[in-house]
Amino acid sequence: MKILQIHNRYRDWGGEDTVQKLERELLEKYGHSVDLLEVKNSELGAIGQIHAMKSYITGRNYEKLLNAFEIGTYDIIHVHNTFLQISPHIIRFLRESKIPVVVTLHNYRYLCINGLLFVDSARCTSCVESVSPKSIIRKCYKSHQIASLGLSCAVKMHRHIKLIEYANILICPSELTRKIYSDSGVPRDKLVVKSHFTFKQKVQMQRENLVIFVGRVSQEKGAFKLIEAWIKVKPLDYKLIMIGNHEIDNVKDFERHNIFFTGQLDREDVINLMLRAKFNVVATELFETFGMVVLESMSCGLPSAMPEYYAGAGIETIGEAFVTFKNNDELEDVITNITTIDSSKWLEMSESAKKSFEKFYTPERNYKELMDIYHQAIEESS
Repeated sequence: MKILQIHNRYRDWGGEDTVQKLERELLEKYGHSVDLLEVKNSELGAIGQIHAMKSYITGRNYEKLLNAFEIGTYDIIHVHNTFLQISPHIIRFLRESKIPVVVTLHNYRYLCINGLLFVDSARCTSCVESVSPKSIIRKCYKSHQIASLGLSCAVKMHRHIKLIEYANILICPSELTRKIYSDSGVPRDKLVVKSHFTFKQKVQMQRENLVIFVGRVSQEKGAFKLIEAWIKVKPLDYKLIMIGNHEIDNVKDFERHNIFFTGQLDREDVINLMLRAKFNVVATELFETFGMVVLESMSCGLPSAMPEYYAGAGIETIGEAFVTFKNNDELEDVITNITTIDSSKWLEMSESAKKSFEKFYTPERNYKELMDIYHQAIEESS
């Protein structure tokens, strides 16, 4: 099968980039030909961002981007992210060109101007059914009112002409994502749940007293509440490793609390830390679509602590692979529990995490699900 992936990378590497990269590797492993149309927001200057915003609204840029590809020669086109330089207008263009199209809904960008359903330190569903004027008043996009106005108009227009519904199939990484998009008015029969995957790791039982956090060190990811709780608990003989981009200047000051910041790491380095650590903590405040960090932790036999809603959003497990909590107000108790856990209990959880990955999230299983989706999309277009 000849496949074209379309992906717009953000400034920082994230889960969406990992998913696109892993799917390409998987498809190529099985003998498929995969090309990639990729643009990077990190290459945009201030003026470039303004032009890209205009193109996102109107869809003027995608035909120029597609000129390098003979799109009629592809069996299927898989769209990942379209923000900011590509625009969802590309979905309609491809479908009207009689090419089968699938789109992975990595975030809520097609409903919400910041893509997160999060504002003023809280999850928000004001724009799920329709784009609310509150998104402008609250300056939901980068705390900038004019940019919020422009993007609000764009999302409202894109939703009015139902651009994402031109896709044959919309892939949802979890049942939660499917529910939110279905609640927004997208036909449920277009929404197919397919979780992400990762490759198996050689799990080691000898671990260090490390607790890791992987993601942007930001408010919406719950990083600051985790740090605050860690300092209050002061767990003995444990280190908290914060892996991800941050804007903290005085990182050395935190080392006396056994908190260490690594900055952004390559995926291989993150995996190596997962193989050494005893727990991964997810403290996110967001409606996450699906946690690649949790999935990669499971492949390493690393138990995770996470909010109940997150664990219940569609992550399948065998046995007890997670420690769950209601909200971040309980983080102090969580830290106490995971840093004083009995070794036999930890081994049970580690084994459950590993077995859960091997049953539900292997490349082999995911490949079959992806092929079923591709064949269904091709059949619908014929």
